[in-house]
Amino acid sequence: MAVEAFPRNGSAFRVVLEPRMEGVYVFVYLTRESSAPEVDMLQDDLDMARLACKEDFGLVAEDWREIPDLERNRVRSAQGDRPPSAG
Repeated sequence: MAVEAFPRNGSAFRVVLEPRMEGVYVFVYLTRESSAPEVDMLQDDLDMARLACKEDFGLVAEDWREIPDLERNRVRSAQGDRPPSAG
């Protein structure tokens, strides 16, 4: 399951960690208006990804929350965090 955090130091708007077979992707959304990540990195595992995010964005364990439906949240992020409209 993917997790997300919102850095408070202004380095990015949102960071998403998404585990996959090849490792853990770190997707970085630089602004609230970002419809797709401007930066993506691949780390070996979740521990390495969290460590990289601590170093790069100042994120700690308490900052992360699970994203139950990653695709729905990608749509919400593209719409400025509003729920998707019915349609």
